[in-house]
Amino acid sequence: MADSRKAQGQYRDAARLYLKSALLAQEGKDPWGQTARYQAAEALAKAKLVEDARHLFRDLLRTT
Repeated sequence: MADSRKAQGQYRDAARLYLKSALLAQEGKDPWGQTARYQAAEALAKAKLVEDARHLFRDLLRTT
């Protein structure tokens, strides 16, 4: 669903859905969660929410 929203240009909604899926297990630290958080960060950047995207990217760098 997040991929569909992203393809439609609905980046905020896509980011929300990516983050929701990332947090289903292990606080987003498992490989799927990390991928979903990365996708969320990219969607946030496209939505012009640069600080939020930067925060997610930095957190990913610290935890991977």
